Amino acid sequence: MNPFDIAVPQLEELISKLTPRQIQIGMLLIEGKTGREIATILSISRGAIKQHIRKMCWKVDVENRVQLIVLLVRWQVIQELRQ
Repeated sequence: MNPFDIAVPQLEELISKLTPRQIQIGMLLIEGKTGREIATILSISRGAIKQHIRKMCWKVDVENRVQLIVLLVRWQVIQELRQ
């Protein structure tokens, strides 16, 4: 799925599938943090971070980390515009 082609209601539905921890990891990805840095910040293993990212991609139907980040950035912008 192309993260640029997703309508806002569908985008919100996809993001709602993520856990609070996954959203936290996603926000750190948006900041440009590496898996190693995220693992250190959250005091969990790098393997756990990789597993979270794989599950996040599966839940929101994207193929890779880059598409996941694009999707999360779009969602974050929408949230900020609503404030």
